[in-house]
Amino acid sequence: MKARPRSQLGFSLPTAVFLLAVLAVLGAYMVSVSTVQRSTTTFAVLGARAERAARSGVEWAVYQAITATQVAATCGAAPGSPVTTVVNPVGPGLDGLRVEVSCEYTRHQEKGDCFYVLAITASSESGTLDQPDYVSRVIQATATDHFGPVSACP
Repeated sequence: MKARPRSQLGFSLPTAVFLLAVLAVLGAYMVSVSTVQRSTTTFAVLGARAERAARSGVEWAVYQAITATQVAATCGAAPGSPVTTVVNPVGPGLDGLRVEVSCEYTRHQEKGDCFYVLAITASSESGTLDQPDYVSRVIQATATDHFGPVSACP
């Protein structure tokens, strides 16, 4: 039996240490990528909830203004004087959301008919400003309501 030369002894130890270091770096990288993906998904869900809450605020304001006997009850006592309503939605997944709906109107006459043009802005936010979980969405909409002849215009 032939003995190995002294220069070849211990070569596997540096190789094993190198492989362990490379695997540790790859593991740390995979953990950081997984964390970023999870937080990105969380922020996407929070943003979608805030957007849907703002859309609901716009729909609520349009419904309130058009079904009211007086548009002033929902959108201000006089044209150009906005009314702001704050709503805190209740339900699963809506905790912490705050919706602020602002509505103002202008009155127009066209060919003997009376129209109101409603300018609605709904903003929703969740979380605290300057915190990582803060999201905010703003949606603006315009709606028109026909009141009939000018004589019927409130």
